[in-house]
Amino acid sequence: MRPRCLVLAAVAQLALTAATSRAAEPDRAPPQAPLELVRRVSVAYAQEMRGIVGLRTRTELTIDGPMYHRKTPSRPWYVYDNGALVRSSEKPDARRPLVHDALRLTYLPEYHFAFTDCVDCEAGDVAVAYDSVQHDAYHAHGYFVIDAVSERVLRTVEIPYELPFPTRDGRLEVTWGTAGKQWLPVSVAGTFTGKVGPFSGVAHYTQQLSPYERYPGIDTAVDALTAETGATPAPQFASPQPG
Repeated sequence: MRPRCLVLAAVAQLALTAATSRAAEPDRAPPQAPLELVRRVSVAYAQEMRGIVGLRTRTELTIDGPMYHRKTPSRPWYVYDNGALVRSSEKPDARRPLVHDALRLTYLPEYHFAFTDCVDCEAGDVAVAYDSVQHDAYHAHGYFVIDAVSERVLRTVEIPYELPFPTRDGRLEVTWGTAGKQWLPVSVAGTFTGKVGPFSGVAHYTQQLSPYERYPGIDTAVDALTAETGATPAPQFASPQPG
């Protein structure tokens, strides 16, 4: 899935311009410990992202502001090493910070989890809310909707604690589904608002995530994705992000 920081950086840059110009019946009760459920989901997610995985995407960012409208399509790609983002076609200045994903095993201790009301859910779904004591640009809060029987994530909602100026608030919703033989995020939709002085702007972001493909090495993935999409790689990360 595209790192949230990359979405927010793009939204912030364009918003400044705008402002100034399923379901099976359950056969057992939901688990009683939300952290245990999230941990099992995180283990399954890590298994799906094991090895070198390349991801192609199609994105569209629409900015609406006073006397201004802009729609920007793009085809960024990402390369992961055991779930850690290591290469991307995104510009270097848009890659920090990388959010501490609440579904990554490494970051589970940084979050609190609790069952919550499941709105617009099918029978057998459960919702797990998450938040962090660290209200910074590396963390967010929101909830996961999970099939209690298969323990597959169906969708996630993420609300950042901090956003780059002039963005004031935003929300991302990620839909999960079948991606080849895997169960992974397949689409992202987000809405962000920003304001500078009396001028306000709204950004709508959509992204299709497919296909995911495994490669024998990072360089092989980078070469293949560059050739296919025409999007050249940004400078390499100094070191892989923690898995």
